[in-house]
Amino acid sequence: MTEMFAPESFFDLEGFDHGRLFRGDEPVWTALDRLSGYLDSLFAKPWPLCGVSGAVERPLVIVDGALVDGAEVRTDGPKNSVQVFADGRRLEGAAVILPGAYLYDDRLILGPGTVVEPGALIKGPVVIG
Repeated sequence: MTEMFAPESFFDLEGFDHGRLFRGDEPVWTALDRLSGYLDSLFAKPWPLCGVSGAVERPLVIVDGALVDGAEVRTDGPKNSVQVFADGRRLEGAAVILPGAYLYDDRLILGPGTVVEPGALIKGPVVIG
């Protein structure tokens, strides 16, 4: 295999949570052959949005792999950024699904800082962010 098809030629895998999909001795596209099994392994254990699907009517907030009830979501931060607060403190790295989004399937994992905007349709299984 030529080096130009190696995963490192396409991605910076340092600290990447899903780097095990790629193998340095194989062309980058061979990761696609492992994708289905990899996603199945992520959803073999409980995940934050297990059982949550349909129209999102209130903000859904995920912090450290858990759904947080009662968090306050503000969309008026710097440059209209989304900020999340709980118990008077800002929750850094919170993932947020804003009202108006639609979750077609509950097999959805959001990475830290991910924001799903109103009008988005998400079909799982999927990992975002």
